[in-house]
Amino acid sequence: MPRYAWEQRAARRAILWAGLTLLLLQVAWFPLHPAWHPDTEFAARWQLLQQRRTEQPDSDLYLAIGSSRMALGFHPESLSLPPSGPLVFNFSRLGAGPTMQRLTLQRLLDQGVRPRGVLLEVMPALLCCDPQRPWRSAATFAELPWVCQSESPFEAVVGWARSRVWPWYRFRRHCLDCYAPMWSLPLADHELLLDRLGGWAGLLDELPRDQRILAEATTRQVYQRVLAQFAIRPQRDLAIRTTIRLARQHGVEVTLIRMPEGELFRSMLPPAARSTLDAYFAELARSESVRCLDALDWLSDTDFFDGHHVLRSGASKLTQRLAQQWLLLPSPANPLPIAESPTSPTPEMIHRPNHSW
Repeated sequence: MPRYAWEQRAARRAILWAGLTLLLLQVAWFPLHPAWHPDTEFAARWQLLQQRRTEQPDSDLYLAIGSSRMALGFHPESLSLPPSGPLVFNFSRLGAGPTMQRLTLQRLLDQGVRPRGVLLEVMPALLCCDPQRPWRSAATFAELPWVCQSESPFEAVVGWARSRVWPWYRFRRHCLDCYAPMWSLPLADHELLLDRLGGWAGLLDELPRDQRILAEATTRQVYQRVLAQFAIRPQRDLAIRTTIRLARQHGVEVTLIRMPEGELFRSMLPPAARSTLDAYFAELARSESVRCLDALDWLSDTDFFDGHHVLRSGASKLTQRLAQQWLLLPSPANPLPIAESPTSPTPEMIHRPNHSW
């Protein structure tokens, strides 16, 4: 056999075996790590909630479940509630819309958590679109039927499958944390800056003008076209109603909230769509017998850095207002400010979840 032909065959065999080995490694991930859960953000907040419930086992639990607006805007720790008082925790998730919120509540109920009250955010833009679709990577196989109820079944299955391709690469940081901590990567997307009660510990005090212009431009790019053609998708409406009814079945009182928005964001919604939304919230509150807080104009434009995500000043105002309107707590004479974001996060703030819950 000529040497070049033998070399070609050897090269093909090497490539074939390398591909098979890589494929087997990906498939072997799941039996090797059966307890690891893909939703790292849920795992981090779940660990914090377990710790707080251990410290206050007899306190009534109140949970806030929403998107990044709620995650950045509500800081229960700044309320300084006494240990004998209610336990208030922010269990929001970045990018979470109706589908992801439903999954979050279902998981908590399955774990035996029975909050007395839940503050559930309804973000208008996510009633017609879901730019981030966090459920694609966060949902387990067993949760896919729930996802298919509020999303296109084909899109749900394909999106879920694509997120599971090459898990060793996707979870590379977690593998290093577990097996080779000396090579662990720096603070990254799977690590959350959270305080003791789930509030975001990385709030901005202000944003330079050039960065603010860029942030506002990004907001327009993501939402302007969607809001101009606003229409409530029946599947998203069903997800919200399913979440409310699920909570009611377990004796949990639900309060809906429409989070504050700046003029930039509100101006992208046509007047007809605004009327549609107002009627929708009124009908939803009436038909599902829930209280609805309309916080749309609670804050000023200077409290946002991109038209809908708050700065520290906005988070402080919003938290105090929610304490009065949702928790029905008296207004404090001297409310505590939200702690400043450290230039170097402390180990207690950086959460690298163990992915089992």
